[in-house]
Amino acid sequence: MLKQLEVERQISTPIELLYISRSKNFLFKDDLDQLKNLDNLTVRFIDSDERLIKELDKFIDQYKNEANYFITGPTSFVKDVSLHLKDSKIKKKQLKTDDFYGYKN
Repeated sequence: MLKQLEVERQISTPIELLYISRSKNFLFKDDLDQLKNLDNLTVRFIDSDERLIKELDKFIDQYKNEANYFITGPTSFVKDVSLHLKDSKIKKKQLKTDDFYGYKN
């Protein structure tokens, strides 16, 4: 995902990264903080499922199917977030997923 962000820095499309860690242990936080200096990147560190859904819903309201939604994490997380997006009328072709197989959340 970080490599994708490095590629995206070459374009002016807004990028919003919602990074959830229920334990508040944000891996790569220093790297992400450095990327936050880019004009088109917003990084939000989130520590609860409720806040994630709230932030996702704001994003969905703003961009609907005009955005790509990159979802990465444990398989159950990717499935849950993908289902929420589909239930919110986001088209499957807008979803890009990357599961962390073998990792349990």
